[in-house]
Amino acid sequence: MEPLFTKRITRSQKGGVLTLVCWLIVLVGGGLITIHVVPAYVEYYSVKTSINGIVSDPAEATKSPEEILLDLRKRLNVNNVTDVSDRDIVIKNSQGNLVITIHYHVKAHLFGRFSLLMDFKVKAPPGHS
Repeated sequence: MEPLFTKRITRSQKGGVLTLVCWLIVLVGGGLITIHVVPAYVEYYSVKTSINGIVSDPAEATKSPEEILLDLRKRLNVNNVTDVSDRDIVIKNSQGNLVITIHYHVKAHLFGRFSLLMDFKVKAPPGHS
């Protein structure tokens, strides 16, 4: 008679633990990347909303680029955008056609020596140069 808690491990059960460990590594790695990528994309959509709001305001077309930059900076501060600096912003306002381009980078530290660099470019209105 065999003891109750001993059981022969079959060949198909040997890979179960290794498979479980591999899946755990994949899930933890994916979760780690997601934790760092999602805030960057939330900030990207805040930047996009801010410059679309500036461009769609008819009063902004009559302002100087410095005044537009000040208004844009206020909107970015309200939306808690921290990765965009003034040197990342290009404002072209000629003959009432306002075009704003923001090109910035976000570096997210993952672990150890590994980081993720994300490159964002937002232009409003889209399609203008």
